[in-house]
Amino acid sequence: ERPGHPGPAAPECFWLHRRDRAPGLKEADGLAIFRLKRMSTLFGVLLHLSVVDFAMLQDALNAVRARIFECLPIRAIRVTLWCVEQEGGTLKPDKEIEAAYKSCYFRWFQLTNVAGARGQVMSRPRAEPPDDPEVPKELPCIELCVGQVWFRHKGQPSSDAGSVGCARNLLLGA
Repeated sequence: ERPGHPGPAAPECFWLHRRDRAPGLKEADGLAIFRLKRMSTLFGVLLHLSVVDFAMLQDALNAVRARIFECLPIRAIRVTLWCVEQEGGTLKPDKEIEAAYKSCYFRWFQLTNVAGARGQVMSRPRAEPPDDPEVPKELPCIELCVGQVWFRHKGQPSSDAGSVGCARNLLLGA
């Protein structure tokens, strides 16, 4: 991953719908945003999960887990539960939300601090089938980038560098 160029690790999203409702943006029951993260191991990062009814959170988590494991050749899904100040001044994730993730087999992984905010990273490892889908094959590919760079010369260009219709102090580098 290059900065500013996430490539295959760009965030992806999908709308969540109950089975008894027709799909459509106005009828959406939730939204999931995730991405692939390549480090020493491949894992998925659940960046956002929202539902219109908290009672649907566990079903939504199970649907999102199945979808991500079905599409990505990853070992685990990670999510950051951001901490809020509790009584007594301690920082902890919302207990109900944390319990919903734990009921879907997400476990504590690590703490993180980002821009003064504390988060608890939870991880859900891939289980063996039939609990989770088979690991999809990761097909090798080649990313080819073709480009050209124009250099502006500060001084006078050499007599052979100029051409008609082109600024005389621009050179093409390949």
